[in-house]
Amino acid sequence: MIQVRQFRHTDLEQIEKLDKMLWLQLKWNKTFHSEDAFVAFEGERIVGAAALYYDRTFYYLWRTEGHIPKYHMGISYVVEETREDKLIIKCALFERMKVHLRKWRERYPDKKMSMRICCNHTEIEETEFMLSQGFTIEQVIMVMRFDLTREIPKYEIPKEVEIGVHNFDGDGMERYMKANELGFDNLQDAEDELRFELMADNAKVFTATVNGEVVSSTTTWSFGEGHSATENVFTIPAYRRKNIGIETVCTALRSLKEDGEKEATLTVFGSNLAAIQMYLKIGYHLQYYLMEMHYTL
Repeated sequence: MIQVRQFRHTDLEQIEKLDKMLWLQLKWNKTFHSEDAFVAFEGERIVGAAALYYDRTFYYLWRTEGHIPKYHMGISYVVEETREDKLIIKCALFERMKVHLRKWRERYPDKKMSMRICCNHTEIEETEFMLSQGFTIEQVIMVMRFDLTREIPKYEIPKEVEIGVHNFDGDGMERYMKANELGFDNLQDAEDELRFELMADNAKVFTATVNGEVVSSTTTWSFGEGHSATENVFTIPAYRRKNIGIETVCTALRSLKEDGEKEATLTVFGSNLAAIQMYLKIGYHLQYYLMEMHYTL
């Protein structure tokens, strides 16, 4: 009989065999918390695991700002592939997560909260499962690809702007996060998530600075086998429409190409027309899209 209980750190060895990424997240990513994670088990064997983790909006739950309409927790889950009762295991894990979200909602009755997950538009069965669980499709996220074997354009920027790899020593993290919040329209990325990304040896954060002030940024890392990412792209409002953001992205692409990478991908909200037009101008092309789905209380 399948049962679900709260995650324990002694479960990590079995979870690693199910899914290496979820294992890494639970072990090292501080946006994941043991009290928000669960395992499905049969006897002594773990056959599935799920974790709710803090979306960047969730860090505003304790703050006084009122500009966040809904506070999200992301979902990461895995079920043993060979199980014939995969659907039963999934349903049990999701029911437990729903109960957990209701407990969070009871602590903050005046706040609107949701669990969020992204499904590839080709994953029809997975999308139907989420719909059956009460999730709704909230928005489209486009995944765009740049072919690093092609020429990378170069754009002229103001003389006072310097672009290079960011140094997080000293007040480096503080300067970056201050700009990050401005660049994402007063919704800062989770610092813990960034620190987790920077644990990778190949992760780099490129920033454009003016007199030491961060005004634009692009983060890169490699997936292996020539695949890489250009993510966390932002420019603070006062420095937009000056070619700074587009040249920061291109600087990151040139670095990836020099490192031998073959392609770079990024994600962008389908409603962010300005960013999409910038990526198309550089030479990115739409690869596929994701549907962001919410279960809201």
